[in-house]
Amino acid sequence: MLHRRVASFVLATCLSIVANAATVGVVVGPSSTFTFSPKEITISLGDTVTWTLSSGVHNVHSETNAFNSDPILTTPYSFTFQTAGTFPYYCTFHGGPAGFGMSGTVIVKLPTTTALGDSAATTTYGEAATLTATVSANPPASGMPTGTVTFNDGTGTLCAVVTLNGAGTATCSTAPLGAGPHTITATYNGDATLNTSASAPVSHTVNQASTTTALSSAPNPSGGNQNANFTATISIVSPGAGSISGTVTFFEGAVEICSGVPVSGASAVCTTRSLPPGQHTIHAVYSGDSNLTGSTSLDVVQTVLVPPAVPAGLDAHATSATDVALSWDAVADASFYEVWRRPNINNAADFVVSTPDTTATDSILLPNTTYLYQVRAIGTTGTSAFGPFDPATTVIFTHGNLDGALVEGIDMSEVRTAVNAMHVAANLGPATFTDDPSAVGTLIKAAHIIELRTQLDDARLQIGVPALIYAQTITAGTTLIKFGDFTELRAGTQ
Repeated sequence: MLHRRVASFVLATCLSIVANAATVGVVVGPSSTFTFSPKEITISLGDTVTWTLSSGVHNVHSETNAFNSDPILTTPYSFTFQTAGTFPYYCTFHGGPAGFGMSGTVIVKLPTTTALGDSAATTTYGEAATLTATVSANPPASGMPTGTVTFNDGTGTLCAVVTLNGAGTATCSTAPLGAGPHTITATYNGDATLNTSASAPVSHTVNQASTTTALSSAPNPSGGNQNANFTATISIVSPGAGSISGTVTFFEGAVEICSGVPVSGASAVCTTRSLPPGQHTIHAVYSGDSNLTGSTSLDVVQTVLVPPAVPAGLDAHATSATDVALSWDAVADASFYEVWRRPNINNAADFVVSTPDTTATDSILLPNTTYLYQVRAIGTTGTSAFGPFDPATTVIFTHGNLDGALVEGIDMSEVRTAVNAMHVAANLGPATFTDDPSAVGTLIKAAHIIELRTQLDDARLQIGVPALIYAQTITAGTTLIKFGDFTELRAGTQ
């Protein structure tokens, strides 16, 4: 009876080894070299190694004569290792013992089994997954394995070299995994006598975490034509956790007022001054990201106040070649006014002054230049729109009053300079004239006045101020030029 029990144990052990046995290949003389590839291999007890000739004349010869393919390797040679240990070998033609020349080593360790357990097959983004690997030594090995286990998610490492405890287990509490399916394995890295082993894959699913979006606004109410700031704050619903990315789009009803604003930290800000006076119902929609679901805020009602009226009656005129005086009509509910200027309709506006008064002076300007001025009113209920441009040209005329005077060539030259400055400010380029009436002996003709009127009206219309209405119609060659024609042109540049 005792003999039967021993025989049954031995048979069971052998069957276990055979059932888990593997075949490992070694290439002999790859690429016409005098080598074995790989030179060293580690296998489990009961595994088979097969040597296959690639090129040349070689053989496989164990230093202890445990196996050999003498005299010449022609067909694949296989040997099953039933004893643990280290087995050096060589080619008798091109190598020798102790690792000389064409040689190799087979390290045979006792087999192991690694089992992987997962605390939960499904988690939410931000939750850690707890993984436990249990390593067992397969017969005929006995005792508790030592060494480390590596946990992998596909090709990425979750926990590296986790040391086995006295019970042969290793635990990995992962950092939060990204949402989606994951295939997790555990690999035992072996020790001095036990071979490596890998667990069967374990499927783990991470669901997206839910979010909420809260919307606030400031200031509320906001002034007309002034900024209203809407802040969407994203929160992750427990048990989810982690960082937040994605965008937020802000809506009034179905109309987007700020589209795709990136989340920074956990919030996104929409700043707008485009809302007209009245009440506006605003909501924010968070897009979500690969790990988080999207969410929509509750409505926020934003009140926009009626701003002060646009200042009217702006009058800008040069008082010297470098100074301009300005005045305008007062506006109810205005606390102060801002004056802005441009040297060209296509240029950005430059701030000149802020004043509670309805007059201002702009100084240190360039002579013979047209500047375009605008004024707006600012009060507790907001900021008005800008009024229309009013041009001022820093040309100071030699003869201040032409009433009843004889018009001279210098008067024509100065008017032409002023009209040319208007042309440039209108982004029409320099004005062109047919001749120079300032030259001695040149008569001022009706054609000169017609030319000036045309150039000036083109500039005024381009700037956005109306063309002039002239006292008399001029026909070249027949109309007598009057001092009033020059006075009108002068006024049209101011």
